[in-house]
Amino acid sequence: MKTLDLKRLLIRTNEEKDGIIELKKGVKDIALPEGKKFARVSIPIIDGKYCIRGMAIYSDDLPDGIDVIYNINNNQSMNEIIRSFPPKLSNQGRHIVPKGDSVIWVFDDLEELEKWKHTLPNYLLAKF
Repeated sequence: MKTLDLKRLLIRTNEEKDGIIELKKGVKDIALPEGKKFARVSIPIIDGKYCIRGMAIYSDDLPDGIDVIYNINNNQSMNEIIRSFPPKLSNQGRHIVPKGDSVIWVFDDLEELEKWKHTLPNYLLAKF
């Protein structure tokens, strides 16, 4: 399983953008599916044992050396920010598995989420 290197991630306090994951444009392994401007995602980190989850969008306002910004509010603990990544998920072969070199697990659309919500665990769906 591919994961995002923590050197590429900035966790930033920004209450107006709480839960928004900003992605640098033009970086192949964090690109959203073609034609999408935003998507609900999970991004595995730390050897695939943990992830960040939220609504991903492209942004032009990222510092040099940073490819992903995860916006949080002031009151969140590390347990709320970085969540356990479900180990069974990678074996299910469902539509959320990344393709190619991507590290992003994408819920393609709300219709697909509705279709799978009864089979996926609540802790996975909590941020969505």
